Amino acid sequence: MLTILGSGFGLYGYLPAVLEWGNHGVVLPERYRETIEKRAELRRYSNRIVWVADRQSSLEAASGAIIAGRPKDQPRTLNQCLGHAHLRQIVLEKPIAPEPSTAQAVLTALIATERQVRIGYLFLLTPWHAALRSALVGGATDEAWVSISWQFMAHHFTHELDSWKRQATEGGGVIRFYAIHLIACLADCGYATVDSSNVYGPSEDAPERWEARLSGPEVPPCAVVVDSRSQKQEFQITTCARTGRAPLVVALDPFDHAAPIPPGIADQDRRVVLLIQLLQSISAADAPIYDLYRRTNDLWSEIETVSSFIRC
Repeated sequence: MLTILGSGFGLYGYLPAVLEWGNHGVVLPERYRETIEKRAELRRYSNRIVWVADRQSSLEAASGAIIAGRPKDQPRTLNQCLGHAHLRQIVLEKPIAPEPSTAQAVLTALIATERQVRIGYLFLLTPWHAALRSALVGGATDEAWVSISWQFMAHHFTHELDSWKRQATEGGGVIRFYAIHLIACLADCGYATVDSSNVYGPSEDAPERWEARLSGPEVPPCAVVVDSRSQKQEFQITTCARTGRAPLVVALDPFDHAAPIPPGIADQDRRVVLLIQLLQSISAADAPIYDLYRRTNDLWSEIETVSSFIRC
């Protein structure tokens, strides 16, 4: 039995993922009922949820917790969960803290508790990441370099919302909230050195575009552009060998054709299929996953250390 702490993506993402995953129940505080009843795609799950009075009651009834709140709130919420020794499975949304140093400390402390930990780096579960890793890992001697371009207009810019997702100090911004997905993928492929990194935006606390060049001992140099306030919508990965350029991925966004959606959940957020895979990974060996999480934090930390801010 899992509980979910977070009324946004926790409900429209993780709730259907848990209940479609298999023989796993969900226990939720009563205050989430109204939100679920208002959403047509979630309403059918209401009678499968064990409803309890409040968060404390849900933590006492569960064997694991999914924490899907704002990055600045997640360390505090995690501490509440760690006060319950019977909560042996912990799933955290990314980024797990507003900045890499706190994220590394949280991760180190959490792993030391010998719980099973998973972080929602969903790009790692896409077919295109598997293709990229296969092309690069082990040395790709014929590859001169790789380029990744991800351009989109973030929801808060489209709708002119004053959201924490704009602010780096809140765990938002182009690197901490968006590019962290790609950083996990690059760490998984073997990238560990940041040769250059620039962020652009109206202020240092509101970075909107990130450009970087990264390298690693057995992978070709990689050029990355992530623009969260672009009029163009594109997700493209190109491998550039000495014999020419070869598009590896061309899509509107990273979740375009990411995974087939079963007819029974076609009305759900398309990331639900990847969340199911994330939950299934709880049965896999922890050590390699934890090593990747550490390397992701290390690469994220170096990116932020090297980055220069350019006002625009």
